[in-house]
Amino acid sequence: MCIKCGKTYQTSGNTTNLSCHIKRIHPNLTVSDLPQRQQLSILSFIEKKYETSSNRKQTLDSALCSYITSDLRPFSVLENKGFRNFVSHLDPRYELPSRTTLRNVSMANAYAEKKAKLFELLKNVKHCAITSECWTSRANECHFVTADFELRNAVLVTEKLIDETTHSSENIANSIRAVLEEWSVLGKVTAMVTDNAKNMIKACEILQIRHVPCFAHSINLTVQDCLASENVKPILEKCKRIVAFFKSSTIAFAKFREAQDCERPYSLKQECPTRWNSAFYMVERILITKVAIASVLLNTSKGLLPITSDEISILEDLKALLSPFENATVHTSSSTSVTGSSVIPVACGILHNLSALKSKLQTKVVCDDLLQGVNKRLVPYESHTVTRMTTILDPRFKKEGFWNPFNSSQAVKSLEEELSHIYAQTKSSTSLNPPTPEPTAESNLLFSFLQAN
Repeated sequence: MCIKCGKTYQTSGNTTNLSCHIKRIHPNLTVSDLPQRQQLSILSFIEKKYETSSNRKQTLDSALCSYITSDLRPFSVLENKGFRNFVSHLDPRYELPSRTTLRNVSMANAYAEKKAKLFELLKNVKHCAITSECWTSRANECHFVTADFELRNAVLVTEKLIDETTHSSENIANSIRAVLEEWSVLGKVTAMVTDNAKNMIKACEILQIRHVPCFAHSINLTVQDCLASENVKPILEKCKRIVAFFKSSTIAFAKFREAQDCERPYSLKQECPTRWNSAFYMVERILITKVAIASVLLNTSKGLLPITSDEISILEDLKALLSPFENATVHTSSSTSVTGSSVIPVACGILHNLSALKSKLQTKVVCDDLLQGVNKRLVPYESHTVTRMTTILDPRFKKEGFWNPFNSSQAVKSLEEELSHIYAQTKSSTSLNPPTPEPTAESNLLFSFLQAN
């Protein structure tokens, strides 16, 4: 249809008839004489934001929540210009929610959904163990095995104690009881793993839950006692000063990297007082780069004194002595495999390793200190019922995983009593065969004493 005179023409999809009409009927017609009709731009469709109730908007909000929680990002990331610009380029139609909406709406809905799923999962669990850590909050994690022998764990809560003004055992016990009752697992908890603090041990007694001291924490205390001794502390302090020197001077650090003369030069690692293995990593890295360190320090005016050959020997002995503890920490810190059954064999493996090393060391005093600490803090795990029974049940270890044969016999006795009790209750037996964990490089080193037997 001609919008000037209203005459209509047939068309097969082209404009030939209309253009001929204009030439014949309206030869003097110009574009400005035609009525203008507003045309919608494609951008008007692209720039239109998603509706709040749309599936796309909800999917993207859910993905944003997952990004925040999985990577432990702050809510303030939503206000960062770079992040907002990045999201707008990914999808111009998506409008980021405010941090208040994300925290109070999206995150709350995601939490409620996850909580409901976990609650249903825990309803079918007959027994579970929990780990609890008390700092300025209560943090409780639940560990359980499904019917298919799949190890699962979930953080139940991380929030403030009921009474924020005290860390008494009663307050801790009441706070933990509230969490377990909320999740309906109070009667299902067979053991609770905590650190060695007296208030945590007393809290387990109040809750009438069997306490299992954290093995990794016991290792940390054992090694920290050794590192604080006068036989080790001076050389570690010197190492820390050297690392601090290179980290505080860009010129010295540049010379240090150049002195290594390799494609990928090492950096130095500083000790962290709360993690014993950071001292191990510091010593290990200093030994690897000792030549470059000495080269830079000797050519630096008013620099620190380099490490002497005698001190290098001490550090090498220290590295050899701490290596079994590092392997033990890595092995027992796994969250994807059962580690309770390997606590006693790991302690036994540490003793065997230290005993074998002692004759080869130049500084035997440090080894004696560690052996004393192991006997004080780690060997007693053989007398704990939980660790005894888990070790005797593990087909990799059985009786051979114990340091003292008396403890292995007591483990057998405890197991027989437990089985008699279960049989009396159920009058039936099961034939489920849980999978045997695959050995790792660390476990092969720690458990080499089993092959000798």
